[in-house]
Amino acid sequence: MREISTTVTVGEGSEIHNHDLEYRKTLKHVHDRSNGVIELIPYKDYREQINALVRPFIDSYNAKVEQRYQDAWDRYNRGEIKTKPRKRDYQKVGHDYYNDHLHDTFYNRAANKHEELPMWRELIIGLGDKADRDSGIISESEAIDVFKRTVDQFKKDFPYFYLLGATIHLDEAGYYHLHLDYKPLYVHDIGQGLGLGIGHESALEHMGLKPEQSIINGRDKVPLLFNAMRNKIYYTVESALAEHKIRLQYGVSATKDPGKDSSTKQSQEAWRTTRDAARELQHQKNVALDILAKDNVTPEEIKTAFSTIDNISKTLDEIDSSPRTRLKGDIKISFHIFDQLKSFVDRLVTSIATIVKERDAWRAEALERRAQASRGQFMSKFDLELRDKRFEAQIENERTKREHLESFLEENGISKRQIDKIENGSHDFEAR
Repeated sequence: MREISTTVTVGEGSEIHNHDLEYRKTLKHVHDRSNGVIELIPYKDYREQINALVRPFIDSYNAKVEQRYQDAWDRYNRGEIKTKPRKRDYQKVGHDYYNDHLHDTFYNRAANKHEELPMWRELIIGLGDKADRDSGIISESEAIDVFKRTVDQFKKDFPYFYLLGATIHLDEAGYYHLHLDYKPLYVHDIGQGLGLGIGHESALEHMGLKPEQSIINGRDKVPLLFNAMRNKIYYTVESALAEHKIRLQYGVSATKDPGKDSSTKQSQEAWRTTRDAARELQHQKNVALDILAKDNVTPEEIKTAFSTIDNISKTLDEIDSSPRTRLKGDIKISFHIFDQLKSFVDRLVTSIATIVKERDAWRAEALERRAQASRGQFMSKFDLELRDKRFEAQIENERTKREHLESFLEENGISKRQIDKIENGSHDFEAR
């Protein structure tokens, strides 16, 4: 079984690095080789893209400002107001939204300070590590295809995240990875301003996502909207990897960042236990998926599959009985990802039961053929098909003869009821 770790992390965002723009200016590659960067979306300057996205909102806003200015003059000319409208009181917005808002700030409650609001966001999706690349667990062509499928699904899953760039990096030390750069943008008409929303979490809410526990982090942490997004991306990557018969494993850093906090000041030991449990849970799931993917399953493999299901179920029960994160008093947060695994276990049981049933039917058929062969009655697949065709031809011939007979008898005054009597062996013909 090929199993590869996958990471989905937030990046700092560097347009120059992601697209190797330094080379375009200096002819000196940022990366190790000329074909180390693959553009899944044709590159276009981010400033131009963002200004183009926002321009309809600005045009609409400016049109409203102009209308208010004209309305004010109309009121002045009708004598409803005494002061002439001043142009400076009806300022329009310029079209260079990017530079005008490049250094906007917001108040971060968690950090208790003002921080710069990112103009755009970045995710880095990584496949494997240097050891995986060196051992050939995943090839460049497979990684490229997985990333292409991931980008296509990202567009469908997150319509309010407008992709500015999607670049695959194949040359950097460590692992194949994809830079996804996007701008959160949705209609948010509150009666003032440009009428657009740019908040990352607000965009996730508008797309119907709800806070979830992280798959890979401690289960005592507060559920986040970002986790819901990351969990969905993990599922997408898992499906894409499956097309190449590769199983996803959660990529988790070897040590916990001491600068990060959690809802209950989670200890290093508890964090490692949860991390290992998540990876083991995924591995057991991969074992079962590999068994289901086979054309012919042996009794030993079925036994392994049921053992795997039992291991997953025990882990889920343990998680279910553990203390849950509480928000706003007594409200308990559901573990959505673990609920998904429970559903997976149910589907797994059904699928394996079907495999067992098909295997038993195949075995019964094989035993019957063996018995026929011992009696000298064995027929090849070709002989069986030929026999079936003969039977079908005989049945069709008998059906045609019956139809002709019925027509002949009816034409000669014999009713349908009398025809039925003929078929039942009674010959007391009566005139119609």
